[in-house]
Amino acid sequence: MLRRGSNAIERSASRSVSVADTEAVKAIKAVGDRTRLQILRILLQGELCVTDLAKELGLAQPRVSHHLTILRNSSLVRDRRSGKQIFYSVNPDFRHNGSPQRGQSIQVDCLRVEFTES
Repeated sequence: MLRRGSNAIERSASRSVSVADTEAVKAIKAVGDRTRLQILRILLQGELCVTDLAKELGLAQPRVSHHLTILRNSSLVRDRRSGKQIFYSVNPDFRHNGSPQRGQSIQVDCLRVEFTES
């Protein structure tokens, strides 16, 4: 039951979601797929175009493009156009170089994904 006055304000304030929370949720959803994790692992080695990523993953180019769109919309990956090609790389704002034992990682607020050497 909603009450008038300060209780209603407190209740609506507890439901508010910050922009940072929204970005963290997007990132968590983006890394919730094995293919997208593989793409991030590859891109931590350096930027690539979608054609090279598709070859590396053994997947069709449209499927890789779909996953890159999700990663780009979550801000984990950024793109750079060079002529007709678009090159993708991990957003440096989220990239962390770990120790040799731990490998590299990506961190967005409370989410940290570590990629160990395999």
